[in-house]
Amino acid sequence: FHYQEHFFFAKVFMLIIVTFFLIGISLRANQLGRALGGGDENEILLSWVYTPIDSIVNTWSYGAMGGHHVFHTIILRMMVLLFGEENELAIRFPAFAAGVACLWFIYKIAKEISPSKTVAQLALLAAVICPIHIYYSQTARGYSFMMFFSTLAIYATLKLIKSDKYFRWGLLLFLSGFLSVYTLPLSVLFILGLALWVLFVLKTPALKTEFGLNLESSDKKFYQFLSVFLLMGICSFLSYWPLIDQMMGKSAEYYNNSKVYSSSWDMLIYFIPNLFLKVFPGSLIYFSPFFVAGIFWGKTCNRAYRLLPVIILLTTYLVTLITGLAWYPRVYLFNLPLFLIFLVSGIFWAGERFRGLIKSKTSINWVGYSMMGTYVALALIEIFLNHYPSIKTYN
Repeated sequence: FHYQEHFFFAKVFMLIIVTFFLIGISLRANQLGRALGGGDENEILLSWVYTPIDSIVNTWSYGAMGGHHVFHTIILRMMVLLFGEENELAIRFPAFAAGVACLWFIYKIAKEISPSKTVAQLALLAAVICPIHIYYSQTARGYSFMMFFSTLAIYATLKLIKSDKYFRWGLLLFLSGFLSVYTLPLSVLFILGLALWVLFVLKTPALKTEFGLNLESSDKKFYQFLSVFLLMGICSFLSYWPLIDQMMGKSAEYYNNSKVYSSSWDMLIYFIPNLFLKVFPGSLIYFSPFFVAGIFWGKTCNRAYRLLPVIILLTTYLVTLITGLAWYPRVYLFNLPLFLIFLVSGIFWAGERFRGLIKSKTSINWVGYSMMGTYVALALIEIFLNHYPSIKTYN
């Protein structure tokens, strides 16, 4: 009887996951074949994609334009050669495929971080209906690649720190981290934050014991991660070597002409709020405090996991303030997966707290489910009333 009950619930959970994925695919496939042009697609196609591969890997910018997402541009060049220069579906398919794959790994990370299957499932749902994730999953830019590879790097890190399978997870971490940076150079801030989190965990006795590591095994893990991150850095540097002079010159010129923040004070105040507004547009921004609640009080398998989004976000923020170089919030969307996971964790923590205050006798967290339902409704309103009309183009 217990085996049949377990089998039944496993089937139900799998049905929920498949349903969420089908919804995610549908939302991202809608208008995937619209006319090319929006979101700087024309600039990318005309300036880089329709040029030979050697020009793509050796040219950062033309005139006063900004750079391009090199690895994504290479993939687009291959799609154009295979399917034609005006095939909308083929040109946008790489971003679409990366976006859908990213959903799966957000779910896998949520299962690693949270002991609750419900939180993991609803973190997947939050990613499925995330407007900015949908947008970049159906636009021929490199941001979908960056989010996917960054998410994959987080997952590989969480597996490597607990596993003896160094080659498998180390290789996955190296490839995902390198391709994230080769797609978008500012992903190096994400890699730096991830490396600092690993260092903090391995050098803090109370945290490393949560992963079953002693002094000897933690030192072994340290050198494993060090070799991966060093190799990642060397390959990233070599891949950008033909572009470095152009990147330094053109980026400085472009940045001076297109400053996102008028002063260091504006950067200090608005950098993090603008990032939250990008991930939680419209009315969804009112749910952002639950992200903080999830970090402090949400249930996690290890305490170290609470520090992961904090260290990555603060590393990005502090390096940006120190260098004085800040760009649009979209280039920092490597924070998105952890934002969504801890948002859901915070929502369910708040629901449990409220249930305790009213001394509810039911074991079901109705308040948490209700708040999540409200979030889903508001996200769908944002998607259908604002997002889809805004990306509609005409040939």
